[in-house]
Amino acid sequence: MDPVSSVVITSDLPEAIEHNSTVVLTCSSKGSLLTFTWTNNSNPIVADGKRLTLTNEQSSSKLTIKDVLRYDLVGPIVCTATNKLEKQSSAPFNLTVY
Repeated sequence: MDPVSSVVITSDLPEAIEHNSTVVLTCSSKGSLLTFTWTNNSNPIVADGKRLTLTNEQSSSKLTIKDVLRYDLVGPIVCTATNKLEKQSSAPFNLTVY
């Protein structure tokens, strides 16, 4: 089993327009058997299946926010990757919403 390392959040947009933009944040990490959790200002982000969806893959997790609102990304947004060996969080991520 490989330990968790290199946890990074990237965005498909450099900035977003409130009520108009769909933002996809991707959290990627190295390691084995990873699970991902997302937080906004230390509060867990929970997918509602409508505006907020989470898609987990083997080495990444995507958070999709449709019709983004300012408070969605007040942040900082942090992604944490965990496996049986350890857990590691990304650097805080902020995205400007106009």
